[in-house]
Amino acid sequence: MYGTEIAKRRAEGPDPGTIYPTLESLEGRGQIQAYQLEATKVYWLAPKGRSGLAEAKRFVVQAYGDIAREAD
Repeated sequence: MYGTEIAKRRAEGPDPGTIYPTLESLEGRGQIQAYQLEATKVYWLAPKGRSGLAEAKRFVVQAYGDIAREAD
């Protein structure tokens, strides 16, 4: 996806002025990769980003899983 597409997919998300610096930071840390497609830069998760996402999911489930189970 590209930055504006990410912003459009977020119903109440940050504007592209916030997203692009974040994307640059994530790319600099090796968590996402990008390539230029004509006038658009396309992003996807790098292996390091996938493992970071999996770790974050485990943390959220561990920290907040009880709340979700109580809502059922």
